[in-house]
Amino acid sequence: MNKTIKFIKKYWYLLVLALILIASLVFFILSSRQEEALPAVEFNPLEENKVLQEEVEANIAGESEALTYYQRQDIESHNKRYDCWLAFTDETRITFEIYDVSNWDYPGQSDISPACGKINTDAEDIFKQDGISQRPPKDQFFLGYYE
Repeated sequence: MNKTIKFIKKYWYLLVLALILIASLVFFILSSRQEEALPAVEFNPLEENKVLQEEVEANIAGESEALTYYQRQDIESHNKRYDCWLAFTDETRITFEIYDVSNWDYPGQSDISPACGKINTDAEDIFKQDGISQRPPKDQFFLGYYE
């Protein structure tokens, strides 16, 4: 034990240096792994929702009509297949887009009438069940947004 204490007293600075090097090495390894696991991603919400961006720019320029908003009771009143409105979340997952699909020839095999007049989830589930990834064409069936 005496020899150990004498060794530590004589070479303490080497032990401290060794601990600093080991700590630096561990820090370097951990920080390099985090960079690999979490790559830097730029987030631009305007690119995430180009359709909404174009509508906003058109409204600012005075080139289009005002955006149309519907309330829940408006949507819920269109709950039959011959008078069917569906509400889906937009790309931002913040607002709902309203579609009038009364005259849309649904490409899936399921009956979409249970989703008519409801907000989002029922229609999304039916689309997924049928393997349909695209919504009705926006230029033909889009009405406005859910308020």
